[in-house]
Amino acid sequence: MYRIYILSHNRPEFIVQCFESVDAAAKFVDDVEVIISENSTNSSVEDTIKRSNISAVVKKRQECMSGIQHINFCIEEARLARKKYVCVFHDDDVMRPGFIIETLKAFSKNPNAAAVAFDISTIWYGISVRLYNTSDLLENIFSVHNSQVIPFPGYTYNLDIVGSIFLDEKIGKHGDAEFLLRVSELGPISIIKSAQVRTAIHSGSDSYEESILARRRLLTAVMSKHNIDKSFFNGYRMAYMLRKKKLNKLSFGIIKRKRLFSIWIVYILKRLRIIS
Repeated sequence: MYRIYILSHNRPEFIVQCFESVDAAAKFVDDVEVIISENSTNSSVEDTIKRSNISAVVKKRQECMSGIQHINFCIEEARLARKKYVCVFHDDDVMRPGFIIETLKAFSKNPNAAAVAFDISTIWYGISVRLYNTSDLLENIFSVHNSQVIPFPGYTYNLDIVGSIFLDEKIGKHGDAEFLLRVSELGPISIIKSAQVRTAIHSGSDSYEESILARRRLLTAVMSKHNIDKSFFNGYRMAYMLRKKKLNKLSFGIIKRKRLFSIWIVYILKRLRIIS
């Protein structure tokens, strides 16, 4: 019923800790399958697994795929295996003991949910669930108060609802955010306010470096695929530009360029919550 893929790629230093955390969370739950999807360019991960004597199911991919291709491949493989739920979990993350149990509880309470995930942005006391629709996700991803694209690790998808939609590789590193918008158009996403995933930014992670070009690709894709007017993003665009350039006040350059000035005004109004 429920398959969890640990996406492995050239990071032997993380794989044992990650697998042991997932295996511990799955130990007392029926019908859960854990697979290490090995997508490395060398044998270092496989050698580490052999030395550690962990009882992992490892599927070595014959050809090394990009990160997005790897996620799409695993989602499709689970769908063809007639799994109801699939989770793509990164090899440098750690799963907390309640991850699987709380995920299945959320699906049980909201059977029409297209996906379940955890809000790992802060420390939560107690557990609560909020259903996110497409508008909620848009506000989260493109908020002027938030410099981070919504985190992707640890989402579990209901394949009966999501079917065979995939991440768009042309968008690049933020293709996961646009994918989530399409998922939310098929059904709400249950976001559990409980830190059941531990993740970290390091030199080998996708989030380690920021890119204006990558953000621009995301904006272009969202506007074209979801028919959203570009004026919706004015505040976000300026918020991101100011953060990137470390500017905290109106500069002469912004005044001089009329396009930037109008965006800056919208950004300030949104920050003051004068407009929505």
